[in-house]
Amino acid sequence: MINSTNERRAFQRMLINAPVTLYQQQLVLEGICHDLSANGMGVTVAEHRLDVSQPLRVSLATHSNQLPPFEAHARIIRVLEQPDGVLMAIEFYSPA
Repeated sequence: MINSTNERRAFQRMLINAPVTLYQQQLVLEGICHDLSANGMGVTVAEHRLDVSQPLRVSLATHSNQLPPFEAHARIIRVLEQPDGVLMAIEFYSPA
């Protein structure tokens, strides 16, 4: 877990490297979830083709056939270009 004395987050983040699927309208992107918390995740994708103004749905695979994938409604709050792809900060929300 990531925890620092300078950390101002309300929830601790767990470091993971798990496949995640991002859905936005007809677009489907595969990526890697690097960290996960109760209110969001950090995801790297090869290319950024999502509309940051539109909501999306995330589906994070579990390592157990007995547990369904974790799924959530989300929004992109930050996009950072990196040498190996695009890092996105994604925040979960409850649809109205």
